[in-house]
Amino acid sequence: MTTADNDVLTSWSRVGTWLAAHTRRGPARPAPDAARLDAFEADLGLPLPADLRAWWLLPDVTASYWIPDAFAPVSLDEALETHEIWLLVAEQEGDSFDENGHPESRYQREFMPIALSPGGDGLIVDMRPGDSHGAVLLWDHETWNLDVPQWASVTSMLKDIAQALKAGTPALLGHAARGGSREPGTAAVNDALDLTWQPTRHATRQSTMHQAAPATDHSRMRPEVQAFVADGPLPDWDAEGEEIDRRVEQLEAIAKPVTGEEARALVACFGPDDCYGVAWTLLHLIETGPNPVLTTEPAPDANEWHHTLWARIVNSGLAPSA
Repeated sequence: MTTADNDVLTSWSRVGTWLAAHTRRGPARPAPDAARLDAFEADLGLPLPADLRAWWLLPDVTASYWIPDAFAPVSLDEALETHEIWLLVAEQEGDSFDENGHPESRYQREFMPIALSPGGDGLIVDMRPGDSHGAVLLWDHETWNLDVPQWASVTSMLKDIAQALKAGTPALLGHAARGGSREPGTAAVNDALDLTWQPTRHATRQSTMHQAAPATDHSRMRPEVQAFVADGPLPDWDAEGEEIDRRVEQLEAIAKPVTGEEARALVACFGPDDCYGVAWTLLHLIETGPNPVLTTEPAPDANEWHHTLWARIVNSGLAPSA
């Protein structure tokens, strides 16, 4: 089993386990046809991204609308049929240019649908060479405009969803951080036991941190906290999965509650471009310590997570009086 196979299978298993425990049983995606996938790849003349191939070969994938914000995985047959229809529409429309003389977006043969919404939009994987190779994009079947990637890869998509379901934190935060138009959402289960994604207010990411933590005596911290702090800021949203998993394991090894010294040291571990799922886990850990860990409002261009932490302190009525 390749690394891509393992990452995709592990993340899907986490998602599938959560869905089985919290939602009603949905339809299953039909078993994949590896020979047909090989034929598509040969006709394309480009190798499929490893995690895209692993995605198609996953068994027992739930075909309900569990991908944010309302997309259901499709079978390989439906994906290839949709692919051909969208290519035909693009061919019939022909080339056209916008008011600035730039070519308007058209569906490309190097795109591959993996999920569809009830309204007919799709999540597609970009197989073109370049920076977006392997990225999961939203294809609006009416406007045909491409937004920034929803996720950097199929692996990133599954890991983001798995983390959001497990921790109760928003999905699609990385997309929003890159200037995407889709609002992050938090998982909720309705009365019919269907998974829905509720929009979450998202502040623009900031790159500079001005709110310094008070002086902290690291010698008074537990070894597991010292180890986490010594590793520095949290990994970026596009870091390797192994690094993100390692930092999550470090956090999960820290027993709650934390002390005041530990909370102040942990505040300094928010970085300029954190992986959001891990950042939310860190924030919740910090909040188990004595409040308030921040005593003054962060500067306007401070790290986003300091603003989030401060807002939660204020909303809880724990902010020091002026």
